[in-house]
Amino acid sequence: MKKETRTLLIGGVVLLVAVVVLSVTERARQHETTRPQAKSTSLEYMLATIDKGYVSKDDIIITRFRSLLQTLDAIYVENKKQIADLTVTAQNILRDRYGIKETLLNIMEGMNQVHVTKINPSYKFYTTAYIQLRKSGQSHQQALIGIESFLKSIGRW
Repeated sequence: MKKETRTLLIGGVVLLVAVVVLSVTERARQHETTRPQAKSTSLEYMLATIDKGYVSKDDIIITRFRSLLQTLDAIYVENKKQIADLTVTAQNILRDRYGIKETLLNIMEGMNQVHVTKINPSYKFYTTAYIQLRKSGQSHQQALIGIESFLKSIGRW
């Protein structure tokens, strides 16, 4: 085979490979843009599934989590996502470090029951206090009473 023919053949193969690579890349890009995007999952649905496992999209617990998130968002400085994250963190710490099983719903209901009069209270502060009281052996209700007693003692109730 002549050198010129071989050079042309190699050039043709390189060109063919480049066309194939560009075609595959373009097809993959088009597939990504036309593929239906996953629907975002609401915070309340995620909290419900963490608490109960599988739940249907119309389960009443989702409505309760939605209501609690709205209420707690209005009380505390943290936003709904931060409140959800802090609640899950509190549950994980209680379970993993101290062997205490508590539902997300119960923790959030408790933080909703604590009578807060301080301007711009921190959900993180109250969940941290809750964890400390639970770790010391107090029940859920005793911990909530302990938080309220502390608030009274510093004039924040």
